[in-house]
Amino acid sequence: MIIRKAIMAMLVLGITAGTASAQQKRKTTTTRVTVTRADEEEDNDHRVSSPRHGVIDSRSFYNTPYRSRNNGTYDDETRIISVGFGFPNTLYNDYGYLAYAYNGRKSGFGPLMGKFEYALRDEIGIGGVLDCAYRQWKYTSAGHQYRDKAFGIGVSALAYYHFNKLIPVRKLDVYGGVGVNLSHVAYKDDFTGHTDNYIDVLPALVVGARYYFRPNFGPYFELGRSNYSWGNLGLSFSL
Repeated sequence: MIIRKAIMAMLVLGITAGTASAQQKRKTTTTRVTVTRADEEEDNDHRVSSPRHGVIDSRSFYNTPYRSRNNGTYDDETRIISVGFGFPNTLYNDYGYLAYAYNGRKSGFGPLMGKFEYALRDEIGIGGVLDCAYRQWKYTSAGHQYRDKAFGIGVSALAYYHFNKLIPVRKLDVYGGVGVNLSHVAYKDDFTGHTDNYIDVLPALVVGARYYFRPNFGPYFELGRSNYSWGNLGLSFSL
């Protein structure tokens, strides 16, 4: 009798342990599936918002809400320093008329540019530009050689909009900017001895693009009116 009771107790304990083990396995399996799905969703979101670490899927990109999507080239923590060279040099372009009258030669350098941009949001930033340029006109009159000279230094303030939420191409940063140019020009007419100093305030409007060959480095190209040119190109460094 005692042996029978012991056997029955062992069977009950075995069945109970088996049931608990099965329930624990089911819980573990469910947890693993849930974690896997969450990881997949996080990875998909990461690929849409940070394409430098993956390939952008256009459908996923445009199905992502505007506020959340990003092609990875610009965000609210971006800081950009750029150095560039403008073309053509338009400093004092309407003057130096004696150079034309006497078949003079024009030369100069610049404009040389330094730029900084500070992001306010994932697609909006503000920035400043410092540029300078020099030109001279050499000519001959009555057997004498003359040289007119002009030097300009200017600053610009712009607000930028980046198309990182609209263009699903990784490493490509397309943007537009609007603002104001402030320029100071000093000119000397060597023939008459006349000097001229003036300040110009003009609107600024640019469109541009940069391509990041490296995560924080790439060339840029812009078209639009700056202080002394209609176009410029150079290198950008994202901080």
